[in-house]
Amino acid sequence: MDNHQRVWNAIDVIAHRAGLSTSGLAKAAGMDPTAFNRSKRVDGHGRPHWPSVETIQRVLDATGTTWSEFARLVEAGPTAAESEEATTPVS
Repeated sequence: MDNHQRVWNAIDVIAHRAGLSTSGLAKAAGMDPTAFNRSKRVDGHGRPHWPSVETIQRVLDATGTTWSEFARLVEAGPTAAESEEATTPVS
């Protein structure tokens, strides 16, 4: 898994832990509900789109997640269960 995918996967896991879809997380963070759509993670030319530091901070603030926890998720990657759960839509 490359670093770009690890960052986005960490955001997915944070959303899941908070009981939110990625759309719900974006709304909770004061952003457009489509901000974290998988289709927006890569641009039209196939180049990765990275979330800004401000975006990550909004996610952390909205969920009470620390930078240390975010870094742990990015560095170590989520457990297999978290990864699977993060891709399961929240009702």
